[in-house]
Amino acid sequence: MDDSAGAAAHGAGEEEGKFEPRVLGQFNGVVKSFNDEQGSGFIMSDQLASAGVSGDAFLHAKHRGGVNIGDAVTFLAIINSRGQPQAISVVPVSTS
Repeated sequence: MDDSAGAAAHGAGEEEGKFEPRVLGQFNGVVKSFNDEQGSGFIMSDQLASAGVSGDAFLHAKHRGGVNIGDAVTFLAIINSRGQPQAISVVPVSTS
């Protein structure tokens, strides 16, 4: 029996160990929490929830962009290697 169909179904042709995040799009939200010691926090976004994504977007220190808890932000949301929403390219929303 030819096993090529089974190999294709299991991701044949993809590089081992290489993860490609799934881009969800640009969203607005508010920085809900951030722990400086852990270097991470979360962004709450009604837009993300309306798009069918459950939970807040994870925010890593390297993508924080100088924002603080309570700041309104715009961010690019991805699904990370753990299958969770994550915020990258985070910028504060201009109030001017």
